[in-house]
Amino acid sequence: MDIFTLFILLLSCWIHAVGAQIKLSPKNLTVLQGNEARFTCTSNTQWSVMVWLLEGSVVLTISNLHGVLRSANLHVAAEPTAKGDGWVFVLNNTERLHQGQVTCDLQDIDRKTASLYVQEKGSVKVFSNKLAFRGQSVLFECQAAGWYPQPTLYWQVDDKKVSQGEYNISIEESGKSLFTVTSNLSVKAVKSCRVHCLASVSALPTPLMSSVNLTLQRWCRKKMTAQPCRH
Repeated sequence: MDIFTLFILLLSCWIHAVGAQIKLSPKNLTVLQGNEARFTCTSNTQWSVMVWLLEGSVVLTISNLHGVLRSANLHVAAEPTAKGDGWVFVLNNTERLHQGQVTCDLQDIDRKTASLYVQEKGSVKVFSNKLAFRGQSVLFECQAAGWYPQPTLYWQVDDKKVSQGEYNISIEESGKSLFTVTSNLSVKAVKSCRVHCLASVSALPTPLMSSVNLTLQRWCRKKMTAQPCRH
């Protein structure tokens, strides 16, 4: 093979490599533990083998000729895209240990990497209904336990969100990197109302909410009675 022919061959390979495009989406994905995670890998060029890796370890191999090859990992699966230009990698029943880099590697062509974040939903509890006289300050306590990452916690009185400066927040982290957030809110009793404590992480579509009643009392005919809300 002369130098000119070798040059043309190398140039052809380089043009093919430059023209090849691989796309992995989404680039970042956040899911709740137990839910599935889905990544799509497509290419505009012919390929032989697609390899999926989690944190650098091979978890699934797909042959362009034979499809999905058997995997010992029961958490993973794959399905072809609707256009037939790639595959959807499906990670079922996600756990915190799955968090990290997800890579689609088209052998001898290119590879792309995305990030997977796995969050945990805990619980939220505001403690006990309260009775109070008009003008009295009443203290409520709320605890959001067993979350990852640290949840956002806030209060509502009836339908009005309480300003962050009106309650305190304390945070504890356990050995399993789970967070517990505790908050105290003081409410001045001017009418009967519902007090709500809400907690959430970004992957949770709707915040978890716990609610209690603040019931206003008054003296009436020498007897203490509960009064309903009066607007």
